[in-house]
Amino acid sequence: MHPVFQTVHPSQWRRLFSSLSSPSSRVRALSLANCGLTDADVRGLTEALASAAAVSSAVEPTPALEELTLDSNLLSASAVLELLRAGRFLVALRVSNQLNCRFLGHRVESSVVDILASGNNPRLVNLGIVMEFRSCLNRVAVQLQRNLDKKSKLLLMFFIGEAVVVTLAFLDNYDDGD
Repeated sequence: MHPVFQTVHPSQWRRLFSSLSSPSSRVRALSLANCGLTDADVRGLTEALASAAAVSSAVEPTPALEELTLDSNLLSASAVLELLRAGRFLVALRVSNQLNCRFLGHRVESSVVDILASGNNPRLVNLGIVMEFRSCLNRVAVQLQRNLDKKSKLLLMFFIGEAVVVTLAFLDNYDDGD
């Protein structure tokens, strides 16, 4: 059973989120569902995600944080959009059932589509968000499927690349006994 962090002070949230941008951070999944997080709290998280993305692209290709769950908090639609913009290395983002924005509205849902279509989130394959408009939902689903297809192709290329490297290493060490 996960505890509910209703009494965490905002400065403690900032400390937690700033630690995520450190190159030594190895947090793969962070679940802060039903913690009473507000837009002000999440602002530090979006800054940490943007900073981690900058560090990750310079240091290593894969950042530590891949899954983020913020279901059932107090986030507005603009905070959800900022998370989506900042989380460019996230594989999964779950932000459904926000008390302050149960329904995003067509403008915000269209912005979600635009952010995903911009290619800003090439690794995102799981987006937990409630969408009211079918056209936006379909366009988001298509983009997530494209991301998944690209990820599958990259994995296939990686395995083919590994097989080639292993084969070449084997041939280099091969001695036919002459």
